[in-house]
Amino acid sequence: MTATRTTTLSEIVPNRVDGYEWDKDHLHRAIPYRALRPSGAFLSTVLDLAKWDAALYTTKFLTEASQKQMLTPFVLKDGTPYPYGLGWRVDSFQGTQWVHHGGSLPGFRTEYARFPQANLSVIILTNGEEANPETIAKEIASLYLRAATGKPVSGK
Repeated sequence: MTATRTTTLSEIVPNRVDGYEWDKDHLHRAIPYRALRPSGAFLSTVLDLAKWDAALYTTKFLTEASQKQMLTPFVLKDGTPYPYGLGWRVDSFQGTQWVHHGGSLPGFRTEYARFPQANLSVIILTNGEEANPETIAKEIASLYLRAATGKPVSGK
């Protein structure tokens, strides 16, 4: 991983893209978000995220026990299960485990979706405010899952 870093508004970062938003009938550059955030708001590339993802399919950085804990949904004090592990939403999609996390800043939308049972990950990075990366990721996953199982499926 060579391009992942913390967000900076003052430094020139090679190959950094701008985010865009629609304003009535035209696009304009989104105003950068300057507030401190608990999310970290880091900069990365698809290639760096793919390297990170490949490492998550091994025990190179996280033990099996840590990975299991990361993907175990929390249970609230009243006993109600909550579909969120450590940093990941834990769901089911078309009969397979779907672990995902999205993000947004003005002008940007992202979705990082993993389907561990199918050994599939889909990473969507957009620089458009109106994009719906979760829908895009699910449609791509549907194509793969259909090809892998031979069953007709829909991303919806």
